[in-house]
Amino acid sequence: MGLILLLLLAAGFLLWTGVVLILRAAAGPTRDGIGRALAQGRPTEPQQLGFEVASRTIETEDGLELPSWEFTTGNDGPTVVWVHDWGGSQLGLLPRLPAWAAWCGRIVTMDLRGHGEAPGRCSLGRDELGDLRRLLDHHAGESIVLAGEGLGAVLAINAVAAGFVEPQGIFALDPFVHGSERFRAALKRAGYHVFPAADLALITLWLRNRSPIDLDWPEARVEVPVLARCEADEAASLRTLVPAGSHMRIEPLEEDDPDRAAAVEGPWW
Repeated sequence: MGLILLLLLAAGFLLWTGVVLILRAAAGPTRDGIGRALAQGRPTEPQQLGFEVASRTIETEDGLELPSWEFTTGNDGPTVVWVHDWGGSQLGLLPRLPAWAAWCGRIVTMDLRGHGEAPGRCSLGRDELGDLRRLLDHHAGESIVLAGEGLGAVLAINAVAAGFVEPQGIFALDPFVHGSERFRAALKRAGYHVFPAADLALITLWLRNRSPIDLDWPEARVEVPVLARCEADEAASLRTLVPAGSHMRIEPLEEDDPDRAAAVEGPWW
C-alpha cells in the first residue's frame, strides 16, 4: 500500500512538473537568436541583406520596449508589416525578406514580447495584438500589407478584424486556426510530452485568461484579399471560418523549405 501511494505521489509530481514546464515554455519560448542563425547558416544581422535599415523601439501600453527593424528597398511599393511565429523572432525573418523586397517599398518587423531580443513574457497573442497596433500606428497613412506566420498570421488577421488597419492584402503562412490545438502541436514538435500535461496547462492558461488566441476572421472587411498557405487539414478548418464573398486564396504549404513557402513574388490582388 505504501509503495502504491509513493508511486502515485511520484506520478503526480512528474505530471505537475510537466505542467509547470509547459506554462514556462508558453510565456518564455526558446529564444530565436544569433546562435540558432549561425548554426543554420542564416543571416545574423540585417545589414547582410544589402538594404537600408533603421532600428527603433516600439513602446507597449505596459511600458515594454520592443526592438523593430524597418528596411527601405528603393521600390515604389507598399509597406509590409511581417509578424513572426511563436518561438520566432525578427532575426529569423531575414532570409525571407529579399523576395518581398523585389516589389515592396518598406518591410517592417518586430520582436514580439518574450521573443528574440524583446523583454517581457509571451501572452500567446492577447497582449501582442495591442503591441502590433502600436507598430501599425507608426505607419499610419501608408499603404500596408500584413504578413505573418503561425501565431503572427493570427495577429495579422485579428488586427484587421479589430479595425486597427485596412491593408491592401494579408499573407497568412500556416496560421493558427484553433489556437489551443496548434499550441499543443507546437509543444509536441518542441519535444514536450503533451498528454495529459498539455491539457492541464491549457486549462490553467484558460483560467488565467492566457489561453492561445483563436482566429477572428474580419467579416466586416471581406474585401481584403488574403493569400493563405497551409496544410490540408488547416485549410479545411480555415474555410469553415471564412464567410461567403471573402477574397481568399489558399495554396498548399511546402514544408521542406519554410523560407520558400514564405516568399511572395508580387501582389496577389
